Amino acid sequence: MADFMTLWTQLMKVKDSKQRFDCLESLVNKANLDIVLYKEKEEEEEQVDEPQRREREGMEEHQHHQNEEAAEELLVSGESSASASARKRKSAAVESHASTSAEQGRGVAVSRTQRQPPARATTKDNSNVQKLTSRHLACVVCHTLPLPKPTTTTKGYNMCMPCYVEIRELPKRKHQVWFSVADLNEPKEDIKLKAVLPHVFPSENKLLVKVSDHPATWIGSMDEIMKQTRNPDIRAKICYLAAGFYWKEEKDIHKAIQNLLILLQIPHRSSSHIHEHSLSMLVDMMRVSDEQAFLQVGRTARKEFERMADDIVSQPASGMEIAGMYEELKTDIEDDIKDELDCSACCNVVFEPMTLPTGHTLCSSCCIRALELTDPATGTSVAPVCPMTRFPLEDYVSWIHLRDDSEMHIENRALTCLAMQLRAGDFEARREEIEKEVEEMSSGDAQGRWFPVFVCFCAFPGLNTRLHVFEPRYRLMMRRAVQSGFRKFGMCSPCYVEQPGGAFSGLPFASIGTMLHITRQEMLPDGRSLVECIGTKRFKVLDRRMRDGYHEARIQYIEDEEMTAADKELSDTLAFSLHNRMKQIIDPSSISSLEKHFGRFPDPSTEKDVLSFWISSVLLMDIPSAQFAMLTSRSLLHRLRFLESKLDTIEQSIQSGGRGARANQQEPAGDSDDSNDPDYHPGN
Repeated sequence: MADFMTLWTQLMKVKDSKQRFDCLESLVNKANLDIVLYKEKEEEEEQVDEPQRREREGMEEHQHHQNEEAAEELLVSGESSASASARKRKSAAVESHASTSAEQGRGVAVSRTQRQPPARATTKDNSNVQKLTSRHLACVVCHTLPLPKPTTTTKGYNMCMPCYVEIRELPKRKHQVWFSVADLNEPKEDIKLKAVLPHVFPSENKLLVKVSDHPATWIGSMDEIMKQTRNPDIRAKICYLAAGFYWKEEKDIHKAIQNLLILLQIPHRSSSHIHEHSLSMLVDMMRVSDEQAFLQVGRTARKEFERMADDIVSQPASGMEIAGMYEELKTDIEDDIKDELDCSACCNVVFEPMTLPTGHTLCSSCCIRALELTDPATGTSVAPVCPMTRFPLEDYVSWIHLRDDSEMHIENRALTCLAMQLRAGDFEARREEIEKEVEEMSSGDAQGRWFPVFVCFCAFPGLNTRLHVFEPRYRLMMRRAVQSGFRKFGMCSPCYVEQPGGAFSGLPFASIGTMLHITRQEMLPDGRSLVECIGTKRFKVLDRRMRDGYHEARIQYIEDEEMTAADKELSDTLAFSLHNRMKQIIDPSSISSLEKHFGRFPDPSTEKDVLSFWISSVLLMDIPSAQFAMLTSRSLLHRLRFLESKLDTIEQSIQSGGRGARANQQEPAGDSDDSNDPDYHPGN
């Protein structure tokens, strides 16, 4: 008995879940209790990443402190018992569990990582989607269906309401894997999952509705409830809830320990949360119990387990039996139930669904569009709210804009799977539509496609442009340009710059513009952004249209006309002359400031065209119509000659002390805006 006491003392000291399990297994073996303990599935344990491991440790520590407080209220005395019975089925059960684990490792059962959201599926992937069972859509905490009150975090994880509340109460650093700062402490039900899941998994829904009530209402018929399902995670959850009820409410530590020992005998369960918390609860109960009481309870735990779950232990479980433990998706449901999978904004089947903290779900593109609104009266951005409930969503929008690359994939995992199964045809058509749109956005061919257009000022090829984007329509435009991977948009001046005397032409923007490539985007918490771009090519507008508040255009790229040999020689001479004269009339510190804003001072030997635009930006910064004339000119020689005459005028003014002296003092246009960065144009 000395070895038994040594193991007992050791079990009270260890805190690591794996060490606790090993110590408990050695303890029941030493006492010859007829109990076969199982861990949660081992292949899932290997796939848990470091943040999840830290989270588990935090949850275990939190539960440990709660259990210690409850344990102080109990004073339970143990009873003597006879010697324990022999363990007849230990070897066979272990072999059965090992063979089952091997089958699961080959893909018979679905592991936790397989329940993670699928990447955007291809047509081939969608045609081979496996048959869904309740295991695919399980709560990420207890691994049962998140019923009857399903919730979804802003990161797309589906949970039961009780699991959400329990995990959300942990310190922030402990639940960062599943939650974001935008998740509410008081969760809202996932509207679409609540409407669909009970119909596609009716049997488990009926059982989980009963178990979700207070344990006092069903604890007396626990045997019958356990026999109504072969799902090991549901059985484990029932035992877990029963143990907590007996311990904290009934103050019956013997029945609480018995239910935990029954739980630990259930093979094929996969919830590490329930496994670790059960071990933590059991150790805390053993602290206020004694060895004899534990032995007495342990001797009856196997018999109780066989009576409640005899279908598991009667024979080794095969791969088919494991699959049969989970209810299969019921597809023959009413059309109005399937229609619940429609996006509330576009009325198409949800694609890459994003669930708001209010419980409502939209397609990702619809969600971003709905949260980037403009007040038509003032033209300013509107505080983001839920489109259905008008609940303020400032924290959610701030998190959306500032989340890192590891949080980019935030779609509702369960709804994606349900849409792919129940609305396969609609889902496939929706995906093709989205892929076609993305392909069009990322296409490098300028002919026959629509480009987004930013109407602001005259930008030039080869020069840097920095923008402070704050209007909701342009925030949406920038987001789409970046997410498509194309990262380009057109910059056009207002239409008046190309009209004599600034007359209004009736067109929304000028007919010539510059294509800008986004090199860097810095998001601000309120959705504004600081964008750095570089001009690539000039283009001519062929057609115009509106899309979600911003302009789009069909374009045709334009180039400078070919020059004769004599013109090339003359342009070389003019380029070097202009380069030297600019250095003479502008002091070095101003040159550095201009280079920071427009880019490096071009080399006249290789970048004569860029040099003409760089000097135009400096000398004509206060004359938009003149800048536009330089942009539309397709003759390099013409531009250089015009700049030469402009410099002659400036030099004469400098010599006479006139207003032209402003040229070596003036800062770049658009220096002042509320971005707190003097180098950013106001943008819109």
